[in-house]
Amino acid sequence: MPWHSNHVKLQLLRGALMMVVMLLNVLVVKHFSLSFFGAMFYTSPFWVAVLAIPLLGEKIGWRRWTAICIGFSGVLFIIRPFGGETLSWLVLPAILSPLGFGLFSILTRKVAIAGDSFLPSFFYMTLFGSVFLLPWVIEHWQTPPDLFTWVLFLGPGLVSSFGHGLLILAARHCSASIIAPFIYLEMLMFTFYDLVVFQVSLDRYVIMGAMIISVSGLVMWARERKLARIRALRTP
Repeated sequence: MPWHSNHVKLQLLRGALMMVVMLLNVLVVKHFSLSFFGAMFYTSPFWVAVLAIPLLGEKIGWRRWTAICIGFSGVLFIIRPFGGETLSWLVLPAILSPLGFGLFSILTRKVAIAGDSFLPSFFYMTLFGSVFLLPWVIEHWQTPPDLFTWVLFLGPGLVSSFGHGLLILAARHCSASIIAPFIYLEMLMFTFYDLVVFQVSLDRYVIMGAMIISVSGLVMWARERKLARIRALRTP
């Protein structure tokens, strides 16, 4: 049964977090460029590393702490808290979104370690948002006028669900150190869409911040992969 889980409360919390993160993301991309959104959202690996200390009992050495601090400093380039034009209350959702996704990732790891399979993880991830947002959808529903609008309406949801399913499957068959670098390719795609589709001029501060975040994330990934190899060699 797809809803059978050994940790229903954790699965429901995962679903609630995913719903909140998606709502925050919609708010961010409504007011900022995709490259801004991508750069801010991909601080989530740093949040995962920090939250894994109290929630999973993991330890972080000084090298990874350095990478995390430098990565978060990239956020300062993006939001420019001292006299920049970007800073407003709308930056808050851009900060909370990766934090929420980091916690979602930690809970995903916990339920996977506890033995929950792909189906309950996917089921509860989509159930919470579907149930709680349905009344709002019914109240504000507007029927798309043509087939193209239907495609634009349904396409992102279908593609996103398919992508999340692939990530869950990848997490079951590959280590996190192998999967992690691929997320930074998405940042390049956001920049491409800004330039080609939306014809948005790139902000040099956003680009600088994104580069700092990406390099710091890849350094942290490389360190985690090296530690994983050392642990594997020590295991009898």
